[in-house]
Amino acid sequence: MGLDPRHQHHDEDDEEMEMMMMSNSNDVSEDWRAQVHIHDSLDAQNTFGNWCSAHVVETTPMSIVVRYNNMNPCWDERLPRDSLRLSSPSSMAQNDSMPVKLGQLVHIFENQWKEAQVTCIHPEEVRVSFPGNPTQKWIPFDPRFIAPSEKHHTRRIRLSNPSYDQYSRALQHLDYTIVPVEGDGNCLFRSVSHQLYGDDRHHALVRKFCMDYMELEKEYFEPFVVGDMAAFLRYVNHKRHDAVWGDDPELQAICELYDRSAEVFAYDAQVGAKRLRTFHENSERPSICLSFYGGGHYDSLVGRQHRLNLITETPGVYEARRLAVASSKRWSAEEAKALEISRREFGGMAMNLDAALNASIESYEAEVVRQIESTDVRAVQEESELDHLQTEMLKSVAQQSEDELVQQAVQASLDPYEDALQQALALSAQENMIAAIEESAFFDEDEAMQQAIQMSLMQ
Repeated sequence: MGLDPRHQHHDEDDEEMEMMMMSNSNDVSEDWRAQVHIHDSLDAQNTFGNWCSAHVVETTPMSIVVRYNNMNPCWDERLPRDSLRLSSPSSMAQNDSMPVKLGQLVHIFENQWKEAQVTCIHPEEVRVSFPGNPTQKWIPFDPRFIAPSEKHHTRRIRLSNPSYDQYSRALQHLDYTIVPVEGDGNCLFRSVSHQLYGDDRHHALVRKFCMDYMELEKEYFEPFVVGDMAAFLRYVNHKRHDAVWGDDPELQAICELYDRSAEVFAYDAQVGAKRLRTFHENSERPSICLSFYGGGHYDSLVGRQHRLNLITETPGVYEARRLAVASSKRWSAEEAKALEISRREFGGMAMNLDAALNASIESYEAEVVRQIESTDVRAVQEESELDHLQTEMLKSVAQQSEDELVQQAVQASLDPYEDALQQALALSAQENMIAAIEESAFFDEDEAMQQAIQMSLMQ
């Protein structure tokens, strides 16, 4: 069984049809979801975006754990009962549905993650080909070695897709323009970077400070990850890596860190686009506006006031100052009240603990144990520099005024991130230098052309 090109031509149509069917299902009675029990059959969309027959292996009032009939138990997933990735039996999946489509792009782990194309599928392994390499290779069908390609998913949903066109037009009527970012696993952080700085290249810095903040506020964020505090610290350490997807807990942390609400828009079959949910809604500062299309990719949404709301400081400076305020717990009364309300609303969302858990588990659960050695876990569990900073500040609080304490916190917080800040500045300078060299080369070439023309005229 080799590559079947026919599957590639129908990908866009299949996805559009699936989205329409899922949207239309909202008009149908959903009572069956509340009645699902262990061993019941249903259809579920797996992490590769393909519908499969499945059955239930665990239930809670808010969520279920599904096992795909054509996939090993290592692919079991916890999904909210109201997830659009669930459907009644035989409504979406076909009897011969495969977990991964022939020709589908995936990510394969061989010392590092790289893109490949599926050419053959067996229950225990898949054969893939790599770009520019004629040799094909068998890979264990295990989440430690194979993962969905967000880049492929993003590309498919945009090619000649009437639903995407309808979605884009609806956003334009709301005075929003979609600014696409690369689908490389960093799309959430790229989109936020573009919202904050007008440039998505600072995504690594946004990711770093987001995870620093979650670690600082671990008592609040820890319940949103399955397991104990050690599991949460492993989660945070994993999320620090490049190309690891960001999810709802990270978006909530970003809103708290920058003290901005986040409005997330999604496709709607009736009106084209609708506000899916809002994070940190009580903040009075400008919102972070994001597009979440196709169930797996974020883009930046730009409105008329976008440029006026950008952070003008060097990337990293504002974040370090906000982190210092958080570590010293010196929120203003208004900020403290907004934070309390925001967290209460985040905890009460329909896509709360179970959905955040599901979204996070998909991208890291199986590989995190392999990637993080026990020594790393012990190191992460040790008192962090931020914890040490907070302890020292508490010791000296009786001897210093509030202004002096905040100033000390800011300076102390800036120190641990000086290297990261310098790296960010160096990277920015390097990119500017490359652009300057290219521009100089262009003008040099133009000047030479002008001289040649002048000499020709003189002859």
